[in-house]
Amino acid sequence: RGPAALSPGLMPSSPRLLPAGANPAAALQALSAKGSFSGGSTPEQVAACEAARLRVFGELWHERERRVAASSPYGNLKGWALLPVIVKANDDLRQEQFAVALIKVIQKCFDEANLPLALHTCEIVATAPDGGLVQVKTNAISLDSVKKRQGGGTLSQVFEAVYGKPTSRSFQRARQLFT
Repeated sequence: RGPAALSPGLMPSSPRLLPAGANPAAALQALSAKGSFSGGSTPEQVAACEAARLRVFGELWHERERRVAASSPYGNLKGWALLPVIVKANDDLRQEQFAVALIKVIQKCFDEANLPLALHTCEIVATAPDGGLVQVKTNAISLDSVKKRQGGGTLSQVFEAVYGKPTSRSFQRARQLFT
């Protein structure tokens, strides 16, 4: 439950689309960060695109993990990882925990049938009858958060602010990766 995130739960694998298991929000951020949307753009345009990407999407998860590890006395230990979670209170997570287990069984059926489908789950741990921990998808952000960071508007307006005019290659590529 909660706001929609820029990370689908079901994505077919196809040569024209992202591979199964890929996160389109992360792909958009990574391509923007690499300048892949800038085909023939000036360095100033690439810098402006990167500034807009950071303002709207924030830093990529691997960048945040690297930054936190560098400042943590435990960051150099084997197995150390930064895990994003939401601590939920006054919410019975046992049904969600069961639903995630069921989705994992369905994914196993897809895999055994060699279907090119990927269901993405998060971990949910009910630590009490009315609370627990919910894993957050990395490099995904809710549509509400994107709009707030951009100052409102539609998703198309956000894409235009980050990737340029709707007729530009960068906008078209971002929209293709998102859908």
